[in-house]
Amino acid sequence: MPPDLENKSREELAYEIVRMREEKALLEGGREELALEILKLRHENGDLKRMLFGQSSERFEGLGEKTVGKTKEGDGQKSKQQKRKTEAPKPVKIHPGRAPLPASLERREVIIEPSELVEGMKCIGEEVTEELVYEPGYFWVRRYVRRKYVD
Repeated sequence: MPPDLENKSREELAYEIVRMREEKALLEGGREELALEILKLRHENGDLKRMLFGQSSERFEGLGEKTVGKTKEGDGQKSKQQKRKTEAPKPVKIHPGRAPLPASLERREVIIEPSELVEGMKCIGEEVTEELVYEPGYFWVRRYVRRKYVD
């Protein structure tokens, strides 16, 4: 028996046993809460990993009504605020296309006129397509110029 318990009376020892049992029950309840919290966090972590690193068939946009960012006091308030937010449309990305062909290459133009008569019509512009041509040991650019006309 530990030295501090040897000098106690029978009632003090009984009281000490009751106090230790209550403390044990309290600690076990806290342990269960922590175990549940760990399970919840592991599940949430798995969802977040799948969202970031999963295949496109596994990914999902939001966690919906799951517990991310919720506190016990503000559960209802946060969900209402999230519903109020309207998502702005995603900006359209402009694809830069291919880099222009070097200006130092020789250019040979092929002008393509419309098959209809263009007399009396006004040329409003042209559409140009450049094609890189390779002949053994030599590169050059073939430019197709299509003129646009209007009455």
